[in-house]
Amino acid sequence: WYNQYTAGRAIDDQIVLVAASGAYTLFGGDLDHADAITGIELAQGDRTIKLSPKQLRLLPFLHAKKAPDLAERALVFFKGSHELDPAQPWQAHVLVAGKSGGGAPLFARFTLDYRLPAAYLVKTAAPSADAAVGFGASDQGLGWRALWRAHPLKIAILVVALAVLSAILTLQDRLSRNRRLHRWVRLGFLCWTLVWLGWYAGAQLTIVNLLTYLHTLVTDFRWSYVLADPLVAILSVFTLAGLLVWGRAPFCGWLCPFGALQELANTVARRVRLRQLDIPEAVHRRLIWLKYLLFLGLVAASFLSWNLAMAGAEVEPFKAAIILRFMTEWPMVAYALALIAASLFVERFYCRFACPLGGGLALLGRLHILAPLKRRQECGSPCHLCENLCPVGAIKRTGAIDYSECFYCLDCQVTYYDDATCPPLVWRRRRERDEGGSLVPGAADAAKGAAQ
Repeated sequence: WYNQYTAGRAIDDQIVLVAASGAYTLFGGDLDHADAITGIELAQGDRTIKLSPKQLRLLPFLHAKKAPDLAERALVFFKGSHELDPAQPWQAHVLVAGKSGGGAPLFARFTLDYRLPAAYLVKTAAPSADAAVGFGASDQGLGWRALWRAHPLKIAILVVALAVLSAILTLQDRLSRNRRLHRWVRLGFLCWTLVWLGWYAGAQLTIVNLLTYLHTLVTDFRWSYVLADPLVAILSVFTLAGLLVWGRAPFCGWLCPFGALQELANTVARRVRLRQLDIPEAVHRRLIWLKYLLFLGLVAASFLSWNLAMAGAEVEPFKAAIILRFMTEWPMVAYALALIAASLFVERFYCRFACPLGGGLALLGRLHILAPLKRRQECGSPCHLCENLCPVGAIKRTGAIDYSECFYCLDCQVTYYDDATCPPLVWRRRRERDEGGSLVPGAADAAKGAAQ
């Protein structure tokens, strides 16, 4: 939960949890219209820190196990340690307004002292032998090894799922020959990606991860940056390997929880016969450039101002829809729902046109080794069936597949192997019917019409 609430924030920001039960409210009843928080203020040294409603995020519940029953719960966010140094003692002042017996206003201040327990303070140690291979003292202090040891079951489930996905992509020919099996495998894996990987485990790669990795490569590389979250680290390594072999497709098409949410929503829309919008190829080819521009803009911004880049990263709906499961500020929820609504009419609308992470992965994956999706010489001339059936417009008029836009849904491969649907196969069956084959009545005419 800590990782979820810190997603997208600057690396030196601070968060304080304030929770209470009592006869007086700490935060007031109408935060949306308040100019300041009047029930509580923080003090450190000779500084008094008055809180603004913009610094607060009310919590629906306390996430800790066996948490006390506290009626008011909120996170207070500070921009860097210049506002509040968590390593130094500080005080919380509870402010209570009242009246004297004669009606004169009174103001009482109750103080709670706080000091961070020494067990949570990491002290700089002398460099060890590990430093020679990139594991410095600060890496040990962050305890990334302990985090890995704490989640053996989650790690095992993810590794098995990635092995299954590798088998699917490697053996896609066999899977594509069975339309029903392909559909069940595809929908089943997307459901696992959304529910377990996204909503349960919170392992959603974001543009923040990619920007962080780029910065560690060109500045001060530390393994702790990469290994701090075991599931995200494993996903990142698999995604990098996938870029070299298949391109962006393994992550964008199979392992992105928000992408899975969009595709599953579109599947339901198609089942209820919701009309799909047909984007002309010329318009489509222009719109796909938006995600590349957003990616390059965020990379440039991150080297100018990390906070500026983090503000721009809010273009991603991942935090609201996946990491926080829609339990966040209503503008972020409304934005995520609007993108999901768009995907009802245009499959994977956000992935195709506005995802900066997808744009970055597409650029990095242009030099992939394999291009295993099969095509025939009739593809593109005269047959355009797969082009028309491709749900994301990744097949060009020439019949060639644009792997930078392909999500490896394998729909075109299912059609490729279906001799009752693929026009070249249907025509071939018609030519061979005198040799003992029998053509499904009307199949050839239907195939020609679809191809045109």
